[in-house]
Amino acid sequence: MLAFYLGLACTPAAAHSGIHERIEHATELIHRQPDVPGLYVDRAFLWGEHGEWKAARKDMRTAERLDHGKNTVAYSHALLLWQQYQEQASPDTLLEALRHSNRAIEHAPSNANTHLLRGRILHAMGDLDKALVDYQAAIDKTRRPHADLYLETARLWLERGSPNKALATLEASVTRLGDATVPVTRMAMDIAEEHDQPGTALAWWSRLPEVLRTLPNELLHNGDLLTQTGKTDAAQEAYCEAIRQLDRLPAWRQQKPNIQGVDRQLKKRLHGSCH
Repeated sequence: MLAFYLGLACTPAAAHSGIHERIEHATELIHRQPDVPGLYVDRAFLWGEHGEWKAARKDMRTAERLDHGKNTVAYSHALLLWQQYQEQASPDTLLEALRHSNRAIEHAPSNANTHLLRGRILHAMGDLDKALVDYQAAIDKTRRPHADLYLETARLWLERGSPNKALATLEASVTRLGDATVPVTRMAMDIAEEHDQPGTALAWWSRLPEVLRTLPNELLHNGDLLTQTGKTDAAQEAYCEAIRQLDRLPAWRQQKPNIQGVDRQLKKRLHGSCH
């Protein structure tokens, strides 16, 4: 799994849980084996969790010195600097993170984690074109990419002003992963609707799980999309099915404001009665 989905989404409470004890333990290990680069890397990230960036970077430089120029620490150094940038937003830190990520890719060009990290760094620097190259490399070099990686890449294409590229990226996730996750489907529908592609949005709607496609609000949405594509009879049937699903709800749910809102919208759209 890509590093972000493992390491960068922890909560502050989790990050600081027992941090002093963990730093002390890491220090004990370093005293026992002072020539092992990985031990300094581990402690550097612990310092970073605690916000002690000066100590963290000192440990990372020591790890690089012990690594004797092999660049095996470059990815870790870039990741540490990226984390520091996220907290402090220093342009100099970002530039240094880019330099180390370049070295890491030179050392291991097939590493998907490093391409994703450099892509995020380049995005933060405003270089969307180069960032997208790295994002695509991260997708290509990951055996089974997480759907979130496709979502993040699609957002960059939107930022780049290329909604069709964003939709193609989301479609590629379905081809690669074998199914359409709900977040991917929702994002594709939103993009298609925002860019006047109701037919595309309708096709993505059909990929929602069946349990969602029977909900009144989803049937209302389906009817609206059918209307926009000129399929008025099918739209009316979708609205009628939404009414039937509303009637099946228990009375307490029918009183919910969101459900009553769906009911009002359906009554505005229906032409004639449902059979």
